Amino acid sequence: MELNRHPRSVRARRVHLMSFVVALVSGVAPACNNGHPCQGSSSSSLPDPPPGSAPTKTTPTKTAHTKTARTDTPSPKQPSVRIKRLQPSTDDSPIVADQDFHSERGGVRIDFPRGARATIDVGARARVGTHAPAQLLLASGSAQGEYPPQGNSARPPLRIATPSGTAEIGGSGTIWATVFPDGSAWFAVLNGQCAIEAGGSPQQGSRPATRIHAGQAVLTGPAGIQPPTEGPKSEEAARKAIAQLHRSAKKITSSKASREQQQSRAHFLAQVTSLAVAKERERMLTERHKDALKQSRTSGAQTQQELIEHAQRLHQLRRATLLAYERAQTWMMRANAPSPEIERASARFHKLTGRSYHQH
Repeated sequence: MELNRHPRSVRARRVHLMSFVVALVSGVAPACNNGHPCQGSSSSSLPDPPPGSAPTKTTPTKTAHTKTARTDTPSPKQPSVRIKRLQPSTDDSPIVADQDFHSERGGVRIDFPRGARATIDVGARARVGTHAPAQLLLASGSAQGEYPPQGNSARPPLRIATPSGTAEIGGSGTIWATVFPDGSAWFAVLNGQCAIEAGGSPQQGSRPATRIHAGQAVLTGPAGIQPPTEGPKSEEAARKAIAQLHRSAKKITSSKASREQQQSRAHFLAQVTSLAVAKERERMLTERHKDALKQSRTSGAQTQQELIEHAQRLHQLRRATLLAYERAQTWMMRANAPSPEIERASARFHKLTGRSYHQH
């Protein structure tokens, strides 16, 4: 049987060669050692594997189908945020992320990913931020933010940032936000709940967020976050309250506004520098941890604990830098004077976090 499967004698080879020549002349595919037609490839001259063994991989397995699958180009990504004017405007230029826009007529509707949306009132100045999946920078005027319920799936929070504080909806809810001439802001929750943060200045430092629920409102300003008060419970009541508050709102002098712009810009630049230093320390701790693991488990455990503690501080620093950016950017938007320093620091912030959203 072994000689029949693998003809090694001179006679067997001659018989096999004669059958090959006869078949070639007659136009019939010659039979290989196993009785099946040969495929004409280099692999057909190889002996068959023993019974029960795995089949040998040969070059014909690289088919045209495999090559086609590798060269297929992915379909273009759908836009992650949709921005549209609710009524025709004298300014027909498209509104894109990371650029200021002024809702002079009819307002603007913004649809963020995962269901978050915002409606910008007439007369407001705003910008879709690129440092969070759903980030609205509101420099002046009013806006409504909404996150409808959507099961228990995790979703990125909706952030509405102003010069004096940021509201964040982590689950579901509807809020109104308005910015007064002096840069202070008022937030009201119609349903659900949200967290208010105001740690974007060196004077306020890092302070815990204030959580407010449906029917509550809060005022933020130079002194930080005021205690929550009773707020409106409907959109009509919210609009009436906003109109009344704006009639009694304080003005701001140009010198004070300029001082706020300079301080917020300097604070943001300092935060980005601190974040860069922390990222470099993270890299060093990671390398040290790898080296310690090669030595012993005890050394690896010690460096791992240090790396975990630093990661927690790094997370807090990222949030503080995000608040500082939102405060500095909205103050610059109020002045309608772009700051090259803030733009460069913002790009560096993107690079340090490795996150950028809605970019074209």
